[in-house]
Amino acid sequence: MADVLQKYIELSSTTPRFQVSAVLQSIIDAPSFTFNQSSRAELIRLLLKDLKSSGPKCKLTHKDAAQALTAVKMLGRDLSGSQPLSEAVNLSTLLNLSALFKDDQEACTEALKCIANALFLFPDARETMISKEVGGGDICMSMLDKATNPAQIFTLSRIFFLLTVQRSSFILRLVEEKRHGRTFADIIVAKLDLTMVSILAGAKFAKEAMSDLLKLAFNILLHYPKMVDGEPSSEANEEWNDPWSAKLEVLLPPLLRAYHTLPPTFPMPLAAPLTHIIHSLIIIPVNTSLRPIWFNPNPPAMGRPSISSQTSSSRKSSTTSNSASNSPVLGSPTLEPSESPEPRRSNTPTKSSTIDRALSVISAGRKSLSRSPSPSPPSSSYDVFPRSSNTPTKSSTIDRALSVISAGRKSLSRPPSPSPPSSSYDVFQRTHDLLEVAFSHHFPDNSDPDSQEVRDAFKKEIEAAGVPSDTSLDDVLSPLVVLCTRLCLADESSRLRMREWTVPPELDRTHPLDERADFLGRCIRLLGSVYHPRLKDAIGEMLYAACDSDATLLSSLFGYGHVAGFLFNKGVMSAPTPPSQPSQSHPSSSSALDPSSSSNMEQREINPITGTYAPTGSTASATADMTEEEKEQEMEKLFVLFDRLERSGAMPASQNPMRKIIEKSMSS
Repeated sequence: MADVLQKYIELSSTTPRFQVSAVLQSIIDAPSFTFNQSSRAELIRLLLKDLKSSGPKCKLTHKDAAQALTAVKMLGRDLSGSQPLSEAVNLSTLLNLSALFKDDQEACTEALKCIANALFLFPDARETMISKEVGGGDICMSMLDKATNPAQIFTLSRIFFLLTVQRSSFILRLVEEKRHGRTFADIIVAKLDLTMVSILAGAKFAKEAMSDLLKLAFNILLHYPKMVDGEPSSEANEEWNDPWSAKLEVLLPPLLRAYHTLPPTFPMPLAAPLTHIIHSLIIIPVNTSLRPIWFNPNPPAMGRPSISSQTSSSRKSSTTSNSASNSPVLGSPTLEPSESPEPRRSNTPTKSSTIDRALSVISAGRKSLSRSPSPSPPSSSYDVFPRSSNTPTKSSTIDRALSVISAGRKSLSRPPSPSPPSSSYDVFQRTHDLLEVAFSHHFPDNSDPDSQEVRDAFKKEIEAAGVPSDTSLDDVLSPLVVLCTRLCLADESSRLRMREWTVPPELDRTHPLDERADFLGRCIRLLGSVYHPRLKDAIGEMLYAACDSDATLLSSLFGYGHVAGFLFNKGVMSAPTPPSQPSQSHPSSSSALDPSSSSNMEQREINPITGTYAPTGSTASATADMTEEEKEQEMEKLFVLFDRLERSGAMPASQNPMRKIIEKSMSS
């Protein structure tokens, strides 16, 4: 709009301050279509020029800086006409303004937001930003090192996230060069711990700050080892043997601390920044050198110095405990006394859910941490800075909620065994607990995961949480399942615990396993899912890893009929021969399948197809105890399973056994 541009041009050093403020506010409030390409570019240049020369006797004073920079930011949200912001001279100007107004947090942050928007809209500006002419990388690194305000940490992390999206020599410099005795990884570690304290205190923009720090950490974890031809991670499973660099090991302890410490979110149990932590943890190998950190029950507390020295010393100690736990209760890590924020009590009610019902019976004497889930930035918007929500919601630690849930759950399939100390970390138990809570939330009772009700409920949740609309349950749940799989592949104790928790010795196999309303039933139903293909495959891999990658053990515990499709994709074309007696190499399977064990006084044969009990004393075939109707139901399940495999292209039509049976019957 020519009027707005002309009004700004007409301003002078003698113009009353309220009039200057009114013109700047009109620029901020103007709709995107108000300016054409040329007027937008001209106004951006004029604002930056006046900000650069701001002073008591100028058009813009230092008090006008925050509002004027907000106007620049709003103009820079539109691709058309905001090209001047990507130029080297203007990037330098914005960096200088952020330093000039360092004592004005709002003005400093707005200047950095202008840079972040320019880097988002104009990928070429990223190279300009880190060039010698601008030197933005070093300047922003120094600012991030000194930053304590969550909003500023968020903005600087967003800048570095955009600068590290693609592989470049800049990533090598970030990791390998030290500044004042600290690497960039050390800075990330310090800021992760700082934002964790801010989240627990309910600080504005704290969750967004941690989310973008984690995105930055993910980029470095993803790119750096491949750029330096890092050594293989030496994991037990060759499929996960990706390049790795020991220089990034320092990032694991703060990630695990945050993984165990973050309070729950509503309505979605898995939301940012927790989901970003999971993404980063998946990349870090569970190898010999890192096992003491992954499975150390007492990792370094937040704010402790010399993480790398503690890491090296921890490698000398024994690592993993082989005892399983009967309760999903995890002790929240304790902050240092000087860091402990005063928790606030929330009175805002939330929608009833499994976790809410659990929280309602928690002792009133326990203080809860109040903080609503912060919305994720919409991927379709050019404004890369979401507004922070301060509305508190009723919450407690997810561990306390889980303890109440487990106490009231009659069908809990977890045998009693000692619990870890309340002050300890147990990464595998934490992962399994999150899986149970997330699965019970998204697939309540014994619902079909492919049902329209389940999919509609998820769409409503992501819309309410501000999550991009193209997010699927596959996107949310699969990474956590993959993390559980990696832990199972790397640790025998984790495999044993997973089997004991999912198919314990006292498991009631009287009724069909796929009709159960617990974690086992949900996993089996997901194995036949059509709408969640990645989650289906991830569940199969997790159960397979928990069974020592043994198809026979997998079929024995879960029934071949439930895992036939997964095993077919693994190259197992027919049902594995069941063992004549339980294998001594699998302790959990031994107790689960051995009817003479202490938990089963009578011999109970298990149907190898369905995984349910066969009639006592039956020595006939697996289908001898089934009625004709039950046989037809099982045949229909197999028909649907092989039909899905054929339609998806995983099985040629000529190899479909059901098709062969039909063709043979028609020809006879």
